Amino acid sequence: KADAYLQQSKTIHAEAIASDSKHAATYEPSVVEYTATIQAWSRCAKHHPKRSAYAVERVDALLQEMLNSGRHDCRPNTLTFAAILKTLSNATGIADKRERAEHILMTMERIGAKRSTYIDGIAGKCMGS
Repeated sequence: KADAYLQQSKTIHAEAIASDSKHAATYEPSVVEYTATIQAWSRCAKHHPKRSAYAVERVDALLQEMLNSGRHDCRPNTLTFAAILKTLSNATGIADKRERAEHILMTMERIGAKRSTYIDGIAGKCMGS
């Protein structure tokens, strides 16, 4: 449902731009909507193991959307990265969990997102420690 809401927000935003609405920016999804969607995928990975690989791929795609948007209000934050790592941690059958977790941590560093002991703990679970 969260993913559907995010997609609906994108559609409404695109329609507002097409109609030259002065309120188009109001409908554009921000870090809040993206993070909530990623958190929903994390729960999906935990409770529906058969869908967990898809959840990891979907979360990766959402992160790329956020990074490619170029918008400050869409920039991933510590909560976003915690949810991404939690999705990866909850997922089953992911052969490259360690590499993915390392890549996420490098992305955090590259964009200047703050790490915490919570982030490091989740990353450690992904890396098998």
